[in-house]
Amino acid sequence: MAQAPPRSLGRISEIAQVAVRHGFGYFFHRNKLTDLVGDDGQVVSDAPSERGRHLREMLDELGPTFVKFGQLLSMRPDVLPPDIIAELRGLQDDVTPFSYEEAAQVIEESLGQPVERLFLEFDPVPMAAASIGQVHGAVLPNGRRVAVKVQRPGAPRQIEADLNLMYQAARLAKERVRALDFIDARGLVDEFARAIRQELDYRLEARNAETFRKNFAGHPHVKVPRVYWSYTRPRVLTLEHIDGTQLADVDTLEYSLEDRRRLAEVLTDTWMTMIFRHGFFHGDPHPANILVLSPDNIGLVDFGLAGRLTDEDVSKATRLFIDVANENVEALPRRLADLGVRYPKEREEEYVVELRELFYRYYGATLEEIDPLQVVREVFGMIYRMNLRLPTRFV
Repeated sequence: MAQAPPRSLGRISEIAQVAVRHGFGYFFHRNKLTDLVGDDGQVVSDAPSERGRHLREMLDELGPTFVKFGQLLSMRPDVLPPDIIAELRGLQDDVTPFSYEEAAQVIEESLGQPVERLFLEFDPVPMAAASIGQVHGAVLPNGRRVAVKVQRPGAPRQIEADLNLMYQAARLAKERVRALDFIDARGLVDEFARAIRQELDYRLEARNAETFRKNFAGHPHVKVPRVYWSYTRPRVLTLEHIDGTQLADVDTLEYSLEDRRRLAEVLTDTWMTMIFRHGFFHGDPHPANILVLSPDNIGLVDFGLAGRLTDEDVSKATRLFIDVANENVEALPRRLADLGVRYPKEREEEYVVELRELFYRYYGATLEEIDPLQVVREVFGMIYRMNLRLPTRFV
């Protein structure tokens, strides 16, 4: 069996020490992994109320790539229990910006001219900074305002180094941690690696943006920015600037009840349209990626992650919704199986019973009687308890 390079093992040991510092010493002792941390590692309780917070804080300390991995895990209720999922959803891709000088160098290397010749104006202070890149406001020679996304220097090299460590950790988990046998750790890292490597080429994000813009052309309530291809390269992306308020920052007190209802309808209709009509949907509907232009109008930004559904996928999902609406509970396991949901065969009867109980707990109730977060928690809890396998493209 091939051994990890000494440098990788050293870094894995460092990561293990960070994990112990955040209260995961019990995990290394329980699974006889103390060779990575030493026998004097801190051992604390793995109480559900604390373990999610400890994991979130640990990933924050390990850096941007691990934060993004945690964000992926926050969408995998088939892998992690609901209490940890809830904590990981608090992870924000919020990192220290890199300098204007570094951004200007990336732009000049990519576009072949200095910033001063490319733009009438260029704000040296970024509007937003994330693990892979940051966004600057600028003005083109024709006077149009744009948002210029610039890749962080050294991002590909750092990401590849972190991915290598994740693969080493996945191998250790498979070989030595029996409690994680139900998780395809290598598959999880593969999924993450595909997604983050795609984000490194901004031309893919530009093509996604163009597809969304084409799909919503003429839509009265959804605005998608135009791509400026002559100012776009693998490490630089230039989009039309959309002037709006991030959904996360909207002051709902300034909106009437009718305004808030209308905004909710527009948001819901937008995503249902993407999924059931276009078969191409925004893969990161974070509140910071949705701009509110008015209660009737929204703008979409950040197209690095997008999901695709085939016509067959859409048909299967539609049939599932029809059966739900018609209270055809007995058909739900088959419909979910058609969509790729898998469960242990020996637990089929238990699975059907749980589905039926969950369905009738809420079917026919008014929205006033339902706590949406509680519904999500119960669904995620069932997924984890039943060890269901969910198809990645739907998660």
